[in-house]
Amino acid sequence: MTRTHHFNAFLALGLAFACCTAQAAHPQEAIPYVKVQDITTQQAQIRADVLAKRGRYATLTDRGRDQILSDQDVVLSIIAGKTNTSELSAEDRVQVFNLLEQIQGIVNNAEQTALICTREKPLGSNFPKRVCMTAADRDAQTERARVNMVDAQNH
Repeated sequence: MTRTHHFNAFLALGLAFACCTAQAAHPQEAIPYVKVQDITTQQAQIRADVLAKRGRYATLTDRGRDQILSDQDVVLSIIAGKTNTSELSAEDRVQVFNLLEQIQGIVNNAEQTALICTREKPLGSNFPKRVCMTAADRDAQTERARVNMVDAQNH
């Protein structure tokens, strides 16, 4: 598989699994199900390229390379023995989604643009909802909350 085809396959699988960034506006929607074989095949190719330091992975830092390999180990252990991500618990699906996004972020040298999802219980409810936002959005939200707290204390 050529680098272009590999990259396009990576993007297609990432987009299918990520269900697009637009879903961040609709956190209650489910993460789509993906064939485990697709994830395994994609991650095996990425691992081979990372270890060989070729293509897009040639310029990765040792830290980035180690993080990708570690994240892949976790993903592969979670999906082991499964045929589809529908067989995973909601928490495991979110964890796999986040790890694949983190891998993509490292590869694209854009950790701040990776979509991160969490399961949060809204105030007054025991039913967790999925909340997705980029790391940059989460940092901005945290900073806004900090500024609002300081303003409230000063007035």
